[in-house]
Amino acid sequence: MVYNDEAHKRVFLLSFQDRDGLTAKIKSLNWSVIAARRSENLLSRFIGAAASIAIIDMRDMPDDAYEEIRELSNFIAANGFALLSAIDVNDNAMIAAANKIEATHIIAADGNDDYWNANLETALALLARLQGNVSSHIMDERHSRTVNYSWNFNLETFELETGSYIQNAINQNLSAAQQDHLKAIYPKTYLLHYMSKYQRRIAIAAYRRLSIGDSQSGFSHKLVDRNFIHHLELDGNILRGYMEEVSEIKTWRSHDLLTGVRSGSFARSHLLNWKQSVDGCLGLIIVGLRQLELINNRFGRAQGNALIQQAGERICAALSEKVKIDNFVARISGKEFLIAFNGDISTDFLKSTADDIIKSLTEAIDIDGEEYHISARAALCVAQDSEDGISALRRVNMTLKEVMKHPSSTIAIADTDGVINPQYNENIERELRSAVENEQIEVVLQPQFSIGDEQIIGAEALARWNHPTLGKLGADTLFSVADRCDYRDIISQHIQKLALKICADWPNFMMDLRLSINVTPQQMSDSDFTHNFIEAIEQTGFNPRQLTIELTEENLIENFELTRQSLLSLREKGIKIAIDDFGTGYSNLSYISELPLDYLKLDKSLIRNISRSNKDLMVLRSIIALGRAVGVKIIAEGVETQDLLELLGREKCDIYQGYFGSKPLSVQQFEKFALRNRK
Repeated sequence: MVYNDEAHKRVFLLSFQDRDGLTAKIKSLNWSVIAARRSENLLSRFIGAAASIAIIDMRDMPDDAYEEIRELSNFIAANGFALLSAIDVNDNAMIAAANKIEATHIIAADGNDDYWNANLETALALLARLQGNVSSHIMDERHSRTVNYSWNFNLETFELETGSYIQNAINQNLSAAQQDHLKAIYPKTYLLHYMSKYQRRIAIAAYRRLSIGDSQSGFSHKLVDRNFIHHLELDGNILRGYMEEVSEIKTWRSHDLLTGVRSGSFARSHLLNWKQSVDGCLGLIIVGLRQLELINNRFGRAQGNALIQQAGERICAALSEKVKIDNFVARISGKEFLIAFNGDISTDFLKSTADDIIKSLTEAIDIDGEEYHISARAALCVAQDSEDGISALRRVNMTLKEVMKHPSSTIAIADTDGVINPQYNENIERELRSAVENEQIEVVLQPQFSIGDEQIIGAEALARWNHPTLGKLGADTLFSVADRCDYRDIISQHIQKLALKICADWPNFMMDLRLSINVTPQQMSDSDFTHNFIEAIEQTGFNPRQLTIELTEENLIENFELTRQSLLSLREKGIKIAIDDFGTGYSNLSYISELPLDYLKLDKSLIRNISRSNKDLMVLRSIIALGRAVGVKIIAEGVETQDLLELLGREKCDIYQGYFGSKPLSVQQFEKFALRNRK
């Protein structure tokens, strides 16, 4: 799937006071725009616009628009699109509102053209990672709609190019002879003659608005019993039109775009309206997929999406082979599927069905010739006489969350109190709690190098768990277990203190090297974090001016103002600040100017294909240019080849980290490595 300009550089804009100004700005950057001034039917408008990027100008936003925007945000999050909130960066309330609607990007509305273009290109890169080359049918559908519902008319040659849907509509209303006749008599308004006379008058008024200087115009009409907003724009001698369908919202709301099964909103609506006296017994199975986060991080979101697609297909296939009872399958969250049954349902029937589904999901999944393995867990229940459908969903969902934490049970039955009753093997969780006391947690250091002279400049502290029976476990496994037993903060703080203590003993020739350590969102949300963290540094004797802390963008979302104040206090001690995994999450570029940042650290998924993809290279250039403009250095992670390093050098990237320079090293190995690589 190629994310090219024609197919994907298309946005839907909502601006209450500056629609025309922002439209002109975005179009000047070679993006196409479908724009609105009001929030009514916002989700329907976005879907009909065939855009995959929405921009909400939150300046002068009326209070009654919030619910519509929130609905759009939920839809975008569920289907892998991008949402940009344009704000006044000096308005703290507006920043809070933008965070509240969970925008994927937050940008300054008054930014210059280069700034806006960088944000848009980064949003496009986010789409490429979320939709990817494997699961491309969503973006294909968006592009197909753009083509099929568009037309271009040359006012000099009277040549008309129409998308297939529009041409079919014309053919249904006008014979070939009528079309030829109308082309000869009304060459400039020929396209309007498939409409009724009333609709034609409205359309002609919209045409006239273009002729007196408006940059765009539009009108509403019906076609084949479907409702459209017909957008018009004049570009020199070319008159362009696009038909935005506003009546397809029911279909989109009821189905999940990625898998084709029912949507979460459909499922909840069904359960809300379920009545045992009318519909019979209700049985629910929720299936949760595991290993998706690891696959997304290691291979990219495209492979993760493809696995979700095939999981949906396997669930449906398992049901079709066995189940004759009325049922539906819905994707209710990123990695969870709900199967709902109405009829004569028993717990044994649900358990047998869940077992078949789990077995089908454990078989290897082939994606482009590569085999991937995931596992799944399931929770089930039969609705009680005293509860409604939503209560039953809540009960079984709570059970799934518990069974997903434990490695030994695959299927759990929710009892009437919402308590599950499987026997779990909690050995590994208990072992982690004792790992700190038994000194099984090890810090390793991965060197970082300046690009150009390849001088070693520091290292990132990473963690390993030397398990007595399972061997050396990496950070992914370590923190996965820590999350399951609510031990992440304790482990993180232990690793930080251990790294600081070890590196405080660096010899003199290493005193100009920097140490980078990771800080969790939970730590940053603690109002005492700064005091406790500085105290820990002082206790170890490490020089804070050699220290960099790395935050993910998740750290910044929960409490922006508290985070900003904490970072300012750390900066006063000489500590530098880096945003880790930049470009893989929210990518709120406004943070670059709002926070005291020193580095943006690009995840390997962002730079993996820059030598083969002009689009990824363009995004890299935009981020580097943005960093240069505000004095922030760029760190590239995951550099594994000479070619990639040379390309980063040509693009003026500052620092790199990855196996081409060095794998993670033990403390002793790192000291020897640093000595050998001093210049």
